[in-house]
Amino acid sequence: MQILDDFLVHYLQRFDKYPFELDLHGKTYTIGEGKPAFRVIVHKDIPKSELLSSTSLSLGEAYMRGDLEIDGDLFTVIRCLLEQMSRFALDREKFNYLLYPSEDKKTQKEEVSSHYDLGNDFYKLWLDPTLSYSCAFFKKDTDTLEEAQKNKVRHILDKLYLAKDMTLLDIGCGWGFLLMEAAKQYGVKGFGCTLSKEQYAMGQERIKKLGLEGRVEIALMDYRDLPATGQRFDRVVSVGMLEHVGRSQYETYMDVVDKVLKNQGLFLLHYIDGRDERNSNPWMRKYIFPGGTLPSLAEIIKLAYIPRWRPTAAKNSSACGICTCAAAQRPSTSATSMSISCSSRRVRTTTCPWSAGSDSCGTSEDVPCSRLSGRLLFAVWEFSRPLGKWRPVGV
Repeated sequence: MQILDDFLVHYLQRFDKYPFELDLHGKTYTIGEGKPAFRVIVHKDIPKSELLSSTSLSLGEAYMRGDLEIDGDLFTVIRCLLEQMSRFALDREKFNYLLYPSEDKKTQKEEVSSHYDLGNDFYKLWLDPTLSYSCAFFKKDTDTLEEAQKNKVRHILDKLYLAKDMTLLDIGCGWGFLLMEAAKQYGVKGFGCTLSKEQYAMGQERIKKLGLEGRVEIALMDYRDLPATGQRFDRVVSVGMLEHVGRSQYETYMDVVDKVLKNQGLFLLHYIDGRDERNSNPWMRKYIFPGGTLPSLAEIIKLAYIPRWRPTAAKNSSACGICTCAAAQRPSTSATSMSISCSSRRVRTTTCPWSAGSDSCGTSEDVPCSRLSGRLLFAVWEFSRPLGKWRPVGV
């Protein structure tokens, strides 16, 4: 038993950036230096083979089984560990089936269903009344989640430069709130697609309740089937959908938009930007986000600058985890915001009020560091397409 205890203590010492206590078989060990931020209590040994195969899966499942207990704030524990993810053990060959599943239509439909078809009543318990399931825009500290989600949607709609009777496509429309707001506020004709039966069913109910039949339509379909409908749109928006697409399908995704967006149209893409291009968290893949992939900044830039997608302006800013600068594009991890002017091609940089790339949360406005969520980057790009060529627009 002592050999196993010594191994676990040695194993956990790799995560010593933030000190914590370890209670193991009646003994208390301190990992790291300084005042412990939390305490880990081990009730049952975690197999050595599991720890060496995957840190996230072994510790995550031990917590789920009750073999491991946390004395302290769970969010703090997760945040402290995720900042040291480069030290996690991972046998990629063993967990290849979780890290790199098929990204075909059948598999992705099953993955979406496993996540979003848990029941609308479940999502009503913790989402705001709009059922917006993406990062919110907290303009003020006193904003409620509902107010922050509405802030985000209004900001996105404003950036789309909508006008009456324009056609708007929302790829991965969820429960349809953005489309319905666009129809009510701007008089557009909206079309959305989702693979979730639960989202689709509630979307139909909402459309009927608001009297938006003929103005808003939601279809149960894969985004890859959109070109086959023969429809083309003045505006395309996608909020928090790219994370479901998968690396092998990024160019297909952009091809679909290319085919359904009219000349001189506008495409606004909002997504969570990650830094891991190899997929390294099997626990997240197995239990939280099956098939989920966070594109890196480099991957999206590469797509943006292929011949048909030439951005003429993108505004980038970094934001804290629960905030989003929805129309203030930010594929950067720095605290600067860059805009490239379409007409003059001059570059303008300004200081961004939030920074997720450092322990400080900004240079012109402080936001509590507790708002950081794994330092995820929420990015939004806008593309216009004059005369059949992709060019980014000023924002």
